[in-house]
Amino acid sequence: MKRAIPILLGLSFILSACGESGGANEATPTPPEAQPTAGPYEAPLSARLETPDGALTIYGPEGWPALTALGYVRIAATEGALQDTGIPSAARLTLTVATGPGRAQDFHLDGSTPRAIYAYFALFPESRAGRPSEAAGLPWPAIEGHSSGDREGDQHLLVLTINDETTVVVQAFTPAGEWELFAGMVRAMLETLEVR
Repeated sequence: MKRAIPILLGLSFILSACGESGGANEATPTPPEAQPTAGPYEAPLSARLETPDGALTIYGPEGWPALTALGYVRIAATEGALQDTGIPSAARLTLTVATGPGRAQDFHLDGSTPRAIYAYFALFPESRAGRPSEAAGLPWPAIEGHSSGDREGDQHLLVLTINDETTVVVQAFTPAGEWELFAGMVRAMLETLEVR
């Protein structure tokens, strides 16, 4: 009997430490449910991005790092993807004024057709998209192409013809398999695009 008392006391201690008791049923508090967080492709488009000369303005996802320069806007899901050269490590969107006033640099493309501009930008590693076709549902005439690969990710290239002298090239990239998540955001962002 002397040996049974320490064992019973030990068992009582263990049960009380685990929230079990031989007495009345006590309600065990449940932890609050984790609230789902918005993924990178669900961020609201509330970040106003504008080139230094005001020629290009677009609204991008809140919280995404961005870079603007003359005739150039880049926004990415991560700081690393913003700075990556070649194929980005996360979703990224780059808009470049390719021809006309306010262009990013002289690409020697003034007077070129949209298809020639597309061919030039398709040489960049992050936008080696497939053959272009007419794009629908945009405020400007446009051509676009897309390619997808496990190593290269999803690459989308779009050439917008703003007017007779101004074209804007849109290079969109996501890791493999994420394009469908990003495509709607890209279209929504392009709806906010203003070119002066």
